[in-house]
Amino acid sequence: MENYEAAMLEPHLLPGNVRGTPLIDPADIPRFRELGVVANFQPLWAFADSYITDLTIPFIGPQRSAGLYPIGSVHRSGGVVAFGTGSVEVGKLADLIVLDQNLFAIPPEKISDTQALVTLFEGKAVHGDLGNL
Repeated sequence: MENYEAAMLEPHLLPGNVRGTPLIDPADIPRFRELGVVANFQPLWAFADSYITDLTIPFIGPQRSAGLYPIGSVHRSGGVVAFGTGSVEVGKLADLIVLDQNLFAIPPEKISDTQALVTLFEGKAVHGDLGNL
């Protein structure tokens, strides 16, 4: 959350969205509302199946595992909660970027050379030009 707080000092940056939030420090839960950061959960994974009970809980311990998937806590604190990875379909608002190279096909040391060609926020281009793709 410290990185999102620092980013708030840059007025040209878009609001934050934290994806994959199964375990949040309890002190950070109210900060989602305070900083306007969206907590994006995958509720399907919140089910206490054998992966959670046999692997996750023994690994992180009972005290930390009591706070797994704090969806209700973030919501009750006034934070915005979202679910799923989303899909790109006609009529939906899209928040996404188009990069100039495939991050999975380049060496890790070249990732920092990657450029965003287009940034869409709520379905509108806020950086770059869709016509140039």
